Amino acid sequence: MKTIGIGIGIPFTIPKTTSDTQDTLSFVSNAPSISPSITRVSGAPTPHWTIIESDQNQYIYTTDSFTHTRNTAGNIEIHLAAAALPFITHLDLSNSGLTGTLTHSNFLSHLPSLQELRLYANNELNCNWSLANLPASMTYLQLGYTSSTITGTLADLPTSMIRLYLYNTSSTITGTLADLPASMIHLYLYNTPSTITGSLADLPASMTYLRLYNTPSTITGGTSVITCTNIYDLHLENTNMQQSDIDDCLHRIYTDRALFTTSNHLINIAGTNPPPSGTYQYAANPSTGKEYAYALENDDDSEGFPLWQIISN
Repeated sequence: MKTIGIGIGIPFTIPKTTSDTQDTLSFVSNAPSISPSITRVSGAPTPHWTIIESDQNQYIYTTDSFTHTRNTAGNIEIHLAAAALPFITHLDLSNSGLTGTLTHSNFLSHLPSLQELRLYANNELNCNWSLANLPASMTYLQLGYTSSTITGTLADLPTSMIRLYLYNTSSTITGTLADLPASMIHLYLYNTPSTITGSLADLPASMTYLRLYNTPSTITGGTSVITCTNIYDLHLENTNMQQSDIDDCLHRIYTDRALFTTSNHLINIAGTNPPPSGTYQYAANPSTGKEYAYALENDDDSEGFPLWQIISN
């Protein structure tokens, strides 16, 4: 039989039964304090959070966000009751010391309206599902610095996706840049075993950040005009790119140099990658990788295009 607690963050002891948690989202945390946060659609039921400490004292919170500081040693349990789950659009439990494994069946399937999920910097947390399991409404996924093992292809992403951050995880994502949703702005897969292919010309027009460094990916420049003219951060160092791929990227950027609209553009193609071909020097009609790089960094002909910073070997 459940005891009802009145108030916010007031401790009381309740004998736990199986039915107490079967319809909730549940997490385990080893952090000294947690600050969960959700956003709900208008008119949604009030959230009901239960925090259970190691002494079995329970603390009830009925707000969208709160901070709970642990009162006893040991892990704490975090439970979010079922009533609000279908109405949650944003969930943030970053830096919360979460442990264990979250899957489609015990987590994602309970959040059909989810748009943004932020579980950043929970080093002992493994989110284990496929990109194909993401809700159709999803726009933002931040799992950086977790032990997550996300799988799937870029073509599995919801069409509404804007930002995908899986860096510093054990996730394995494959696919070509041409399969990215048209709304994509940021793709961070660095320091993962992901293998991405395609060309800079394949990137969506909205793209501003592409970080694939320290992955076995291969990116080329492409044969069509670049449409992502606001892009200013391309990190492709320590990949599987060959010299011809690097030259092709620099040629594509040089060819489309007048189209870019922002300043402070950067492309990093260094690390274990081979150097661009040729000699770093001025040429009236550049034809080698290093001549393209020189022209992009210096604009000696005073054309007036935004300059690039080229980091290469």
